[in-house]
Amino acid sequence: WNEETYFYVHNLQGDVIGLLDRTGALVVRYTYDTWGKPLTVEGTLAETLGQKNPYRYRGYTYDKETGLYYLGSRYYNPEIGRFINADGTDIMLEHLDDSILVTNLYAYCLNNPVRYNDPYGEFATEAGVLTYVSYTASAGSLNFWNPVGWVLLGAAVVGVCSLVGVKIYNSQKIKQTAALSSTLLLMNFASTAATPPPPNKGGKGTQTSSKTLYNKSGKNGFRIDVENPGNRAGQIHLQKGGVKYYYNVAEKSFRIGSSNGQLASKAIQQLLQNPDVIKAIGKGLTILGY
Repeated sequence: WNEETYFYVHNLQGDVIGLLDRTGALVVRYTYDTWGKPLTVEGTLAETLGQKNPYRYRGYTYDKETGLYYLGSRYYNPEIGRFINADGTDIMLEHLDDSILVTNLYAYCLNNPVRYNDPYGEFATEAGVLTYVSYTASAGSLNFWNPVGWVLLGAAVVGVCSLVGVKIYNSQKIKQTAALSSTLLLMNFASTAATPPPPNKGGKGTQTSSKTLYNKSGKNGFRIDVENPGNRAGQIHLQKGGVKYYYNVAEKSFRIGSSNGQLASKAIQQLLQNPDVIKAIGKGLTILGY
């Protein structure tokens, strides 16, 4: 702006909470409520740069005139905590037995913007305070062949433990929460990491031709498998109704036919909110070498 370079400051949930000039001075400060309603804009450049900057809550594009956020596919109104245009109706058919919030076509982040994140207006995913990992991970990648990532993982875990207090009343829940948090960390780091090389071209090293990670039976059943043959890059896929949906590691989403195919429906994407699916993806990423 004005031929000067400024830098964004994010909080743990991905909100833009400030702007720094090239000397490191904080020239703009933003605050929001839980749903993203702008509360204050302060600082020496609050009335100029602070108003012109379009990126605010969760990094969404903010339109000051309408008070709406643009998420790429839909507009969100933080005053009422709802999208102003409906989600696709296919989600209703897929989740008839689930929470009514899943089938509310206007709901934002399943009515829980602290726990969930919706970067594109397409589907909500588990996020919470772990969102900030995606920002720190840009300095290195978590995988067995890049030790920088392990340093970042340690820093991220310390950050989470230091900044988040969660009251859990039994040891089993502690174990479950720790396992899920660890998997979410891995998914975030993997999304910014370089694809691990094949374990050893020629078929040596780690070889997993096909391994089932999760299998849900019944009317809405599906299966998640991982393949890591050793002589080429592996992949994770979800099979449902005779269709294979491949997990795109960088996007943390499912695509049809291949990891670069057409984006799967919102109903399929929302399976990524399922803790069992999250754990299965984590197991697959570990097998693939992340």
